[in-house]
Amino acid sequence: MYKIILLISLSSTLAFGSTFFDRMGCSYGLVSQKRLLESMRSRHEISSKRIDELFGARLLKHLYSQPELHDYAKLLEDYKNIMRQYYERPENLIVRAKVLKKTRSLTKELSRLLSAEGIPHQVVDNGVKGMEIAFDTSLEYSAPKFQQLIRTSQRLGLKKITVSPFDSIIEGYYGFVSPTEMRLETGMFGLVNIMKYGEGFNIVKHELAHGMFAKGRNLRQAATPFNTTLLAAQTKNLLHDQEGFYDVFMSYEELYTFMNEPFWILDADVIKSALARNSIKEIFEVMDESLRDGGTLIKAMKTGINDALNTIEKDLKLVSRPKDFSLLKLADEEYEQCFAIDKAETLFVLDKDFKTFHFYLDNEVRPMVKEYYKKLNQLIPNHQNYLKEMPGQGKLGEDALVLYKEYAFDSNLQQKAYQELSQLQQQILEKISLQLNKFENAFSDIEKARPDFIASYEKLQKAQARLTQEELTIEFNSLRHEARQLSMPLRKIRELK
Repeated sequence: MYKIILLISLSSTLAFGSTFFDRMGCSYGLVSQKRLLESMRSRHEISSKRIDELFGARLLKHLYSQPELHDYAKLLEDYKNIMRQYYERPENLIVRAKVLKKTRSLTKELSRLLSAEGIPHQVVDNGVKGMEIAFDTSLEYSAPKFQQLIRTSQRLGLKKITVSPFDSIIEGYYGFVSPTEMRLETGMFGLVNIMKYGEGFNIVKHELAHGMFAKGRNLRQAATPFNTTLLAAQTKNLLHDQEGFYDVFMSYEELYTFMNEPFWILDADVIKSALARNSIKEIFEVMDESLRDGGTLIKAMKTGINDALNTIEKDLKLVSRPKDFSLLKLADEEYEQCFAIDKAETLFVLDKDFKTFHFYLDNEVRPMVKEYYKKLNQLIPNHQNYLKEMPGQGKLGEDALVLYKEYAFDSNLQQKAYQELSQLQQQILEKISLQLNKFENAFSDIEKARPDFIASYEKLQKAQARLTQEELTIEFNSLRHEARQLSMPLRKIRELK
């Protein structure tokens, strides 16, 4: 999912398309949205730079050079200017009102263009959230550009596809999948790519991949390591030093989506269309950014995995020591601490650097956690009510846990219940550790294969001007095969039960 900053909840997946906002942070839902958006508001120079990267002059030139896309290019350019206007003064209510008015006009013009092409849709007025274009996935679409997208959306249980210009700008996303709303948001850039290439180039495919993971979570299927997420508990403690790119929130699904992007970019139909339109430069521009950001992501996630494993290892050592024992903590779908197993979506641990690791409660771990809290109730009846009254929620309940331990172990409660509790906790942590360890071989394989892929890609990039269209097709097909091999280690992880 692609987001200006990075907001992720397990109920939905947002991401700013394969270029701009997805690069800044893919997301599920709106996790701690207010806090993260406050961080974003202080970094508008980054937003301005990203806008230029996404809506660069060369991209718009490509679009304007194609008569059938000229009107869409004009819409995209207007959207860029509206976005820039908002990010220059995001807290100004007058500016916000102007942006709302302009995006309404933009949405109506987009509706006119779609109607002219015979593409069925609705214009939905969401009041202060602006207007959106909505496509019903239960309908038949004669336009080939939409047929594959509709079929894929149906398989994922998505009921509608939307384009929400105003909401996208205000909330800071470019596209997302929301399982709770059964909705795919393509964003303006994603829709333009659908009109150009069909299913949506790599942007929409990126989002649909998040939809695949979300469907698995909703079905309570066996966990994959990609269900892990990492959140900076305090905005000053960023996850890594590249500001604006997964520095506040990180979903390990992004490793899967970014490593598959080269394969999606090199889609045979996309390359065929690009060659016919003489838009091959755009393919290289998107690939350049995907490879650059993918490299940054690998480094950051590798560090994150190591930190998570070290934190779990430390907790495992403390499990058998009552005075140092720390409870397993639960969070709901918005990553807020909760105390009811039926509302819990993740189990989280907090490390010394204020990074919070969230691990999804799948159908294997959830029964273990349920049993854990049953034992906890035996140790301290009504422990949930006791903890709710404790201070320290701003630090994810750490102060509460200090007082909890004093209450628990100064009261000479059953040692047997405590031992059973600690054994369960050990089993749960070991299970999570086993999941995360599956990344080790994958990282090694990717780091070995990636330089060879980049070398092949750069060789083609330099030679493309003197190759015939037939030769280019052959070379791109060969490169696509290499891209498939590059993502294979992560595909294998996803398939593990």
